[in-house]
Amino acid sequence: MKKTSIIIFLFCLQKILLSQELQITGYITNSNLNPVEVATVSLCKKDSTVLSFSTTSSEGYFFLSIERNKVINRNLLLNITHISYNTQTIPIKISSDTVINILLQDNVHNLNEVVITAKKKPVIEFRDGNLVVNTSQIPNAETYDMAKLLSRLPGVSASDKEGLTYNGMPATLYIDGRKQTFSISSAINLLKTIPASAIEQVELNSMSLAQYDASSGAVINIKTKKQRIDGYYTSIGGESRTYDDKNIDVGTSMSYMFKKNRVMFNATFSYKNDYTKINYSDSTLYAGGSSILIDQLHKGRTNIYTGFANLNWDVKNGHTFNFNFFFYDDFGKHNTSEPTLIHDITDNKYIQSSKSKTNDDLWSANIEYQSRDSLSSRLKASYGIVYGGIRAEKEYYNQADNITEKKWYLDSDARMIGHRHTGKIDFEQKIGNNLHIDIGVKVDFGKLNDDVTYVTNTQYTVNYPESHFTGMENVFASYVRGIYTINDKWSIKGAIRAENTNYDINLRSENISTSRSYWNIFPYLTSTFKTNNYKTSFGFASAISRPNYEWLLPGIRYSNEYSYTVGNPNLEPSKIYTVAWNQLFFEYVLLNMRYSYFKDISGSIIISHNDNVTEYGYKNFADMQKFDATLSLPFQFFDKKFSGKIEGSVAYSKYRIAKNGFQIPIDRNGFWKGSIGGIMQYQITDRFGINTWFKYYPSHKMLQYDLKSRGGMDLGISYSVLKNDRLIFTLDAENIFDSFDKAYTYYYDGNIKTTNRKVNLRFIKFSFLLKLRGGEKISDKAKNNLNDIKRFSGSDN
Repeated sequence: MKKTSIIIFLFCLQKILLSQELQITGYITNSNLNPVEVATVSLCKKDSTVLSFSTTSSEGYFFLSIERNKVINRNLLLNITHISYNTQTIPIKISSDTVINILLQDNVHNLNEVVITAKKKPVIEFRDGNLVVNTSQIPNAETYDMAKLLSRLPGVSASDKEGLTYNGMPATLYIDGRKQTFSISSAINLLKTIPASAIEQVELNSMSLAQYDASSGAVINIKTKKQRIDGYYTSIGGESRTYDDKNIDVGTSMSYMFKKNRVMFNATFSYKNDYTKINYSDSTLYAGGSSILIDQLHKGRTNIYTGFANLNWDVKNGHTFNFNFFFYDDFGKHNTSEPTLIHDITDNKYIQSSKSKTNDDLWSANIEYQSRDSLSSRLKASYGIVYGGIRAEKEYYNQADNITEKKWYLDSDARMIGHRHTGKIDFEQKIGNNLHIDIGVKVDFGKLNDDVTYVTNTQYTVNYPESHFTGMENVFASYVRGIYTINDKWSIKGAIRAENTNYDINLRSENISTSRSYWNIFPYLTSTFKTNNYKTSFGFASAISRPNYEWLLPGIRYSNEYSYTVGNPNLEPSKIYTVAWNQLFFEYVLLNMRYSYFKDISGSIIISHNDNVTEYGYKNFADMQKFDATLSLPFQFFDKKFSGKIEGSVAYSKYRIAKNGFQIPIDRNGFWKGSIGGIMQYQITDRFGINTWFKYYPSHKMLQYDLKSRGGMDLGISYSVLKNDRLIFTLDAENIFDSFDKAYTYYYDGNIKTTNRKVNLRFIKFSFLLKLRGGEKISDKAKNNLNDIKRFSGSDN
């Protein structure tokens, strides 16, 4: 495959160097810097004879090719037409291959005092069975961060309350097609720091068809804006939050895009000082009669830095190199005032306390070559590296009878640091107008080091065992995908992906090692049907859920003296087989129905020991089938002043075929769960708006615990000052009625364990956004030349 790829690449270069044709290429965008699709670009003589023409791609890219001797040093006209924009006519004299970028203005007609404006892109498009959201069409989107914007989209949640999900499934975050590996909380923090003004589109994929990793599940792919016109675009934003306990947050972000000739650069950087306050309460009533109460207060600050940059170099005629860099780093100092308290209810005293601080970071770099997108054969090759880790320091002490006295006895230091190298080659071939074939290979090499050390006071007699772990995961994947377009309404997409996974797990501290290797084949088949008001896709997909590294870690890890976890290096991956039906009505209403079968599911199983110590273990304990449906109703009324969405979901899960000694409780082998929620915004004037978020989950049973009903409501008030559409001030009051607490009751081995999590942080936020733009505007040149006919009165030579 490597040899074949080199031959293809050399063939492309040879074709470019030996070509006897001249080429005109470029990008066409609108005033918002969004690409203009299916615009007609034609090269004409002054007598309107058409020499060459083409239409723009989804990226706004066009390509014209014509024999050199027909156009060399001749005065010609370049015409650009589109139903939604004013026609442009640009004089051009060609002596060599030419790159020209064009900005189109909206086309507005007046008929007898009635204004008719050509239809713009819809908010939501249906493309290859996926939802594509044009973020510039969402009201007031520029004042949002990405977490807030995603929460406006159908089927999507992106918040501390619910995590990152799509249609009720955990979602993997991609940025410009590159996978971002984060914990849930870090992913949400990242999204809060990305300004929506830097985003062009969001692609929502609930049936990833071969081009994504089989472990991705649902995919949310954020596509950043690209500067297509020579010049620059800059946005600068800042915010400050004041909480009800008088703490203050600050944050700032900046986006910069620049283009000159064949080089295009865009970057975003942000900083946020984030205040957190979360209360946990964990009480256990053991079957023997004793009780333990653990109170935790996570109160502290996290400094979050994020940035990503992309340099695009058009080497020649659309053959490009992309250089991409991304980083996320936070520095947490949680529990700076109140610590974790373990309370012995029987003796009515605190017996153990602790405080901690954490850090999570991720750094990545990527280089990619891509051939011209107008070719019938396209090649894309890339290499990337990712480095990051999670670090947690924790200090334990005993609380004396006098609460001001503390006897420190134990320090722990946990570090999980890893890196991953990824190489990809993708080849696309168009056969006629109806068939599109994709072939690709991918190699992932990953390594993780996990070390936990303890330092004890010399007067303390208990010695906790240290843990030193090294894990390696290598995944080799290949896929082939075909898209056949039957007609304007029907298309069929089929694919198959193969992945070989190799694990090497080594617990160095106990001289325990194991290796695993397995193959998996993932078939996909989807049919898509589209009309003006109804779009649907129906298909079959397969996926894999690999055990997470923490579950694989062998040995014992203590949370405190009353609980510990035990890893299982022999966990099998879970296979997932899904039949799904997605429907979009009138470009707004989304209905998703799905049946999934999970084979060899794994998770935490709670076990009690005679000494009132709780063990959390991991095993492949059963198979499961699940039926679920999600209905999302976005709405816009009163000339888009009142907008938002209302969503409801329902799911039924049933466990089957217990495994590895696990017994499925008779009354818990099947259960229902559901939710209802929504987001509403009423923009009373251009400057004043009110928004609200609400969600409600009824109580329901699960395998080992009961989840109590919970819900919450936030209310926001915004006031903006607009000056030339470039300076926006916003004032928000959020979490006013927030009561989205989580309460679990566990039942295991005759014990009752109740856990509560409460977040109560009302705040007022002030923010601003400043937009600057400058540089050459080709549309202005064209406007000045439209009536200058004398320029073309010379001989045609």
